[in-house]
Amino acid sequence: MAIGTLVPVAPAFAQEQHRIEYNIEAGDLGEALKTVSRLSGKEIIFHSEAVLGRHAPRLRGSFSADEAVRALLEGSDLTAQYRRDVVIIRGRSKASSGLGDRSADGSDIVVTGSRIRGAAAASPVIVISQEEMSIAGMSNVDEAIRSIPQNFSGGQNPGVAQGVPERNGANYGSGSSINLRGLGQDATLTLLNGHRLAYNSAFQGIDVSTIPFAAVDRIEIVADGASAVYGSDAVAGVANIVLSRDFDGLSTSARFGASTDGGNEQQQYSAVGGKRWSTGGVLLAYEFAKTIPVIARQRDYTFSLWGDTTILPEIKRHNAILSGHQMLAPNIEFKVDALYNWRDSGYNVPFTNTRDYKVLGSLGWFKAQAFALAPSLKFDVSNDWNVSLTGVYAQDNTDYGSETYQNGSVVSVIAGTYHNTTKSVELGVEGKLIDLPGGPVRLASGVGYRNNDYTSTRVRQPRGIDESQGAKYAFAELNFPLIGPSQDIAFVHRLTVNLAARHEDYDNIGNVTTPKIGMIYSPISGISLKGSWGRSFKAPQFYQQYSLRNATIYDASAVGGSTYPAGSSVLFLTGGNPNIGPERATTWTATASLDPGLIPNASLEISYFHVDYRNRVVSPFPSSANALTNPVFGSLVALDPTATEIAGTYSSADQVFNASGRPYDLGTVVAIVNGVNRNASSQKVQGVDFSGRYGFELPRAGRLTLHADASYIESKQRLSDGQPMVDLAGTIFNPPHFRARGGASFDNRSTSGSLFINYIGGVTDNRSAARPGVSSMTTVDLSARHLAMGESRDGPSLEISATVQNLFNDKPDMIAKTFVYATPFDSTNYSAVGRFVSLSITKRW
Repeated sequence: MAIGTLVPVAPAFAQEQHRIEYNIEAGDLGEALKTVSRLSGKEIIFHSEAVLGRHAPRLRGSFSADEAVRALLEGSDLTAQYRRDVVIIRGRSKASSGLGDRSADGSDIVVTGSRIRGAAAASPVIVISQEEMSIAGMSNVDEAIRSIPQNFSGGQNPGVAQGVPERNGANYGSGSSINLRGLGQDATLTLLNGHRLAYNSAFQGIDVSTIPFAAVDRIEIVADGASAVYGSDAVAGVANIVLSRDFDGLSTSARFGASTDGGNEQQQYSAVGGKRWSTGGVLLAYEFAKTIPVIARQRDYTFSLWGDTTILPEIKRHNAILSGHQMLAPNIEFKVDALYNWRDSGYNVPFTNTRDYKVLGSLGWFKAQAFALAPSLKFDVSNDWNVSLTGVYAQDNTDYGSETYQNGSVVSVIAGTYHNTTKSVELGVEGKLIDLPGGPVRLASGVGYRNNDYTSTRVRQPRGIDESQGAKYAFAELNFPLIGPSQDIAFVHRLTVNLAARHEDYDNIGNVTTPKIGMIYSPISGISLKGSWGRSFKAPQFYQQYSLRNATIYDASAVGGSTYPAGSSVLFLTGGNPNIGPERATTWTATASLDPGLIPNASLEISYFHVDYRNRVVSPFPSSANALTNPVFGSLVALDPTATEIAGTYSSADQVFNASGRPYDLGTVVAIVNGVNRNASSQKVQGVDFSGRYGFELPRAGRLTLHADASYIESKQRLSDGQPMVDLAGTIFNPPHFRARGGASFDNRSTSGSLFINYIGGVTDNRSAARPGVSSMTTVDLSARHLAMGESRDGPSLEISATVQNLFNDKPDMIAKTFVYATPFDSTNYSAVGRFVSLSITKRW
């Protein structure tokens, strides 16, 4: 029996899954596989008898080597192992049991950022594979997200501690969200296998900690506006967490770790099992994780807090995922993804630095449950066209509570619930319209309906929130390959234009239309110049629209009214506003990339990004102190209001607070200040992203790969018209100007490891006139894993892994506190975890 082994002249760096342009006509499968191996530089092994006489479909478009092989094998009874350095093609009966055998959805090669099969994205796409994450010693999705320089750890995340302004970050439920460019967790759309999930807690983030890490194939991130393709929330970009499509066998793992300074002891157990057959497959994954808290006495830079104060919360969670697919007929496929998460967390906050919380302080807790069900049907009408029908039903419920203590007794209790539900249905088509000399013009279009429900209740509150928002939408995307490699035009190897548009009709905020244009120009093979321009939007949060409206009574002198008679007062309104509209953005990117087709095993990409974000929802007053004297606020201040206006304002408030220091008298009101939420703010964000990889073989040792990723950002905000532009990036509780991650990874058949250096730039504490600097933080991570039993990670084996994060135990710089129990460091940028050591054992059965 002959075996065909295709060994490239220069071995490719398989782990990075770089895409290159293919234009292979339909014909002999063996010859097509040889062409893929030659162009990609990746070794492909197969039995010559297995491909003898087999026909390969036409392959045209931009693919990674693995994606190209999947497309060529589609519809055959052959299967493949997609290993780090090689693709092994076998008959269906000899399929292996490795998680990495097939990525999610090999029959629908669609890159995040586009709905068209085989279309290259004009926007920069970040791809982190399961293999990359494992070699780097990562153990969960949120840890992988935090490592990306474009991400900001503020927003809705469990590491955000006391003292951070709510607009910059908060821990509501101990869920972890993605926050690209620091534009907010609600301005990054997060998908699971291309499906939306229910919002988490109060501020419309998506909790990525609900997803079992062992079931993830890769994470794809487009750090560019994408509302023309995906709709609301995709302002900073879109992240798609892609599950492994198939698994045959059982894999179990256990992980133990702790911070060497104390606390943060972690236990994590997971099991992944599945079965694959000729017409489908199913995967089931379960994960349990438990983390004990970090408290103030365990960190020397939090000495100003009472020793038992919670710095990082205690968290316990259960995650489960079911993913399956089945061919119901030769041209009809059914797929389903189901997710369940249960999470419990707790914390305590003493209000003094001399006594326990039971003397004066609070004890708080969160209990969260989430589930999602996403079935879909795909009907292949012909070789060129398919129709899909997709549905989603998802819920996320967060219960919370806090007991306030005084001298050992509970003096007050706060308790409530955030309940989010997402329902959607979408009908889409995708296929070829016509052939151009550069390739086929393809269209993806569809219609759908999405509904979000939000309920918020709290004990002893005047009212809760029980609102719903529905949206009908339609979208279309066209990909024009105007010039392709087969035309052999000098200095125009490829020229592709992509057009997309989406229209959404909301039942409470009106209509929004968002276009996007992308272009890819390759003067020669291996060099690409890309550009994109588009408009994006974000529907307002339910909390921004319907939170309680509060009226606070101030002495006039406290809000700038020094000329009024003694005893004069001002009514100051804050809170929700149901009349606010969508936030809107114009985004564009310019990218230059060098692919492995030019220099074997090397890739380089540099991108410029620009976001003009307007109509952001804010309370327009940075401070109430000059509300009556600053002419900028003139339109928001009603001077000398009538008794009817005063009474109407007073009665419209859900809650009234008297901060004047004297009994309230309607007759003393000299002004009404309207500080409720409104579309008033604008923000300009721009910067540069950099990514580079280079891999090479070490003689008789294995493969060494060098990595470098960095992001530089400038961000400024104008709170409302007439107010000055102020810096956000580089200031406390906002993203630093510069973040970077670089290092090296090594891998052979039995042993792999990595060393990475992470840099988070310093910021300025602009809360005082002195504007002191806050130092940067640099951490070093080491990871190693060894195959103790078995011949490869794809079959029965036992693997042991060890990781040390922040090897030299770098610590956050201390900052001034604005109140006694505020955490004395910037917890949105710098972690209190410290040096963390972990050991993992994985058994594949």
